Amino acid sequence: MKYLNPNFLLLLFLLFFVKITSQAQTIVYVRWNATGSPANGTSWTQAYRTLDAALTAHAGTAGGVQIWVSSGVYYPTTTTNRSISFQIGRANLTIAGGFNGTETSFSQRNSTNVAILSGNIGSTATATDNSHVVVDVNNTNVNASTHLMGLRISDGNGTLAGAGMRVTGGFLSVSDCEFMNNRSTSFGGAVYIAGATGASSVNLFSRCTFRDNYSDFYGGGICLIFNNYAKVVSSLFYNNTGVLAGGGIYVGDSYVDVINCTFTENHSSTLTGIQYRRGSGMCLF
Repeated sequence: MKYLNPNFLLLLFLLFFVKITSQAQTIVYVRWNATGSPANGTSWTQAYRTLDAALTAHAGTAGGVQIWVSSGVYYPTTTTNRSISFQIGRANLTIAGGFNGTETSFSQRNSTNVAILSGNIGSTATATDNSHVVVDVNNTNVNASTHLMGLRISDGNGTLAGAGMRVTGGFLSVSDCEFMNNRSTSFGGAVYIAGATGASSVNLFSRCTFRDNYSDFYGGGICLIFNNYAKVVSSLFYNNTGVLAGGGIYVGDSYVDVINCTFTENHSSTLTGIQYRRGSGMCLF
């Protein structure tokens, strides 16, 4: 009878251990009305009161980080500084809504528990003092292991491109999110993508809704330019406006796959659904 070499068994154990630990996830809790102390995000009771606090505290946490966001409204700042956004700057990060603040398992999420990332930091009666950009992705560390899930991103309003979300560094995955009532006097009412380049750097939007977003230039829903890649799957574009072109999506010198999406009542002075200019690639399924 042959026996395995003990050193070989030790190697197998070490490889298994490394694999398990590399997949370990730190769960971080965010709940605007939590009352426990200290507010260190270790439970729903002791949750961070703001998403920004959780992002800052775990910017360098080793391994994967899941941020569970309870239903409620969260702002990028408690001040009236319109230049402050939620900063997404790391890989192995999931930010997920759908919680009511009692769950013990990720699978208990429910879409009726709406977590809203809002740019309405000033007077609720006007939009001109809202955040220029609600979510800012500007770090090459951000990649396909960075996920936004089950969030509503709304009420960005300003002079910068991408009032809802601006991607100018890295790329990410966005699923089951709603982009609503964002307005840019530049490009991309809801989303502006001009970050990572190359066919392996694909921004994925799956089962998302783009509704009532507005750009004074191109892309009321999404503006994708400068040799960038995106895939948009099973998503709805409704009542978005790109004044000059692309009410739903505008693609300039970039590549996009649009699969099983619905475009309805979008507006533009030219093409209302999707518009792409020379040098761009597009596949419709």
